Amino acid sequence: MEKKNFINAKLVKSNKSFRKVWMVTTEGWEPKFCNNAKTALKYIFMLKRSTGGYVSHDTMERLRLEIALSKKTEAPTQA
Repeated sequence: MEKKNFINAKLVKSNKSFRKVWMVTTEGWEPKFCNNAKTALKYIFMLKRSTGGYVSHDTMERLRLEIALSKKTEAPTQA
């Protein structure tokens, strides 16, 4: 049975600020810290293309939800 290479992303606490920081990890690569979910998603796709790794459905849904929430809060309000 061959070993599958999984790419994981999880939310970590930043020591420098109160921002949400995402840590993207996979076996054989250094962990990458991303300042937002959109950057983490781009990095995950780059890793997937270069390593052929697998991304879990839960990880993708968490990142998509976070991106949707950030777009909702960044939308300008019209009075």
